[in-house]
Amino acid sequence: MIPDSGLVVPFPDVEYAVGAHRHRHDPRAAIGVPAHVTIHFPWIPAATVDDAALTKVRDLAASVEPFEVTFNELHWFGETVLYLAPEPEHQLRDLSDRSAALWPEAPRYGGAFDDVVPHLTIGQADQAELRPVEAALARELPLKAKADEVYWFALNKEGRWERRAAFPLGG
Repeated sequence: MIPDSGLVVPFPDVEYAVGAHRHRHDPRAAIGVPAHVTIHFPWIPAATVDDAALTKVRDLAASVEPFEVTFNELHWFGETVLYLAPEPEHQLRDLSDRSAALWPEAPRYGGAFDDVVPHLTIGQADQAELRPVEAALARELPLKAKADEVYWFALNKEGRWERRAAFPLGG
């Protein structure tokens, strides 16, 4: 089954600096996913999301007050994924870990990673392609943003990601 649902914390405050890079180098940006830090992907299949699941997400989001993050540094996962690291990251990590505990049947990233690192993906390509992006974006740092919502995103029939619901932090 193709993953068709996820939970993210959007960061529209940084879109001005990262949007063009993401649209060129992150395939999900080109199909509707804004600048964000993933909380849970893949989440439960979109067709199975019901009021009970949405209430759990609402309660999860409401349990955390809105907070500020600063993106000070660029890092790499291996040699093909360039990302911004949020600081502090503990609130995002906590949201992600608690979501994973609520839905153990939907392991984050398919269970591929022991440690899920909060990050804002800039691009997925080889380093030769992304090094100029890294240099350009480094000149824009630090980027400051507010985390104040969790979005449920789902894949639509046209193959684009769309926000299905938004849950305010501190709710």
